[in-house]
Amino acid sequence: MANPSKIPRVDAPGPGELQGFVHSVSPVKISARNNKYFNVIFQVSRDQYHQGVVFTADKHRQFERAAYTCTPVGLSNIRKTSGLGQDFDIQVHHGSTLEVAEVDFGMKPPPDSQVLKVKNILDLQGQQKIGKVAAKVIFLQTSSEVVNAFGANLENEECWTADDTGKIRLLLYDDLIPRVLLGYSYKFRCISTADKGGLHLTTTRSTTVEEIPAIEVPEAFSFTEAPAEVIFRTKGLVSGVERQERRTCSRCRQTQTAFDCKSLNHRCQSCRLLQKTVSFPAKVSGTVVLTCGSADVHLTLTITVLREFLECNQLCHLLQDVQSIEEYLLNTPQLLVEHNDANMVTSMRLGTEVSGS
Repeated sequence: MANPSKIPRVDAPGPGELQGFVHSVSPVKISARNNKYFNVIFQVSRDQYHQGVVFTADKHRQFERAAYTCTPVGLSNIRKTSGLGQDFDIQVHHGSTLEVAEVDFGMKPPPDSQVLKVKNILDLQGQQKIGKVAAKVIFLQTSSEVVNAFGANLENEECWTADDTGKIRLLLYDDLIPRVLLGYSYKFRCISTADKGGLHLTTTRSTTVEEIPAIEVPEAFSFTEAPAEVIFRTKGLVSGVERQERRTCSRCRQTQTAFDCKSLNHRCQSCRLLQKTVSFPAKVSGTVVLTCGSADVHLTLTITVLREFLECNQLCHLLQDVQSIEEYLLNTPQLLVEHNDANMVTSMRLGTEVSGS
């Protein structure tokens, strides 16, 4: 499979060249003359898009990969033809090349992307980029887990969504988890299909979520497949904390493998833009060891639960200094923690808040 991250970079576009993001890669089609081709939409600035036709089917996986990974690319040796309602259309042929590039704008779905119905999504294959989906959340997992995705350990939570045509599983990552609530309807932009463990949807680094008026869902799509999760309550002293800190670029959302939080500026290791350090917010998770009598319980703490705990206790400023979070937890008299049988923490409170426990 072609991977844009392994293709030489190009610095600036020249004649017959464009730089930007790939959207809406269609399946390979066959023309009336028995020629293979596929369609794309190419974003060349924050709000400017061009229709494109690629006449080399062997480049299909390369374009799919560029769209799926939200990688900015440069197209060279292309043809520009008159387009309807815009300056030009793009034609990509055998002599054209696609290379990783650097741009000064972010990926943004085309404004006229069609809202795709769940029934149509279920006919797709994995790793297909989807512009918009409008659906109601009919099931939401009560606890999250930490998984390796997009090259980093991310918090992950499963939900099921449905519209009037069908239902499908959706995996939420990191910051999107607290924004999605059971029973509400949303418009999800820039998501993708995946087929590991059965066809489902997954959010990406470019996904946005917008609450919309309630969508009517047929009774047949009601979710009754998962039993209620068993939640345990544990109260004790914090005897150990191991933090995991991750910094991501607010522009390209790539994880930084090296970061100096004391520096005023930092250059992103992916998009290479020099930005203020505050543009790389810290996402903290880790392990908490809770001592209950003579027994130690090792619990996994996600950023969602930690953020809720800090907000409830007006301690959000500690996110600016991760070590301060460790010190605060170690000096806390008691914690009351709710967790599942996999020891994933679902909620956390100061033990002094609960009397008679």
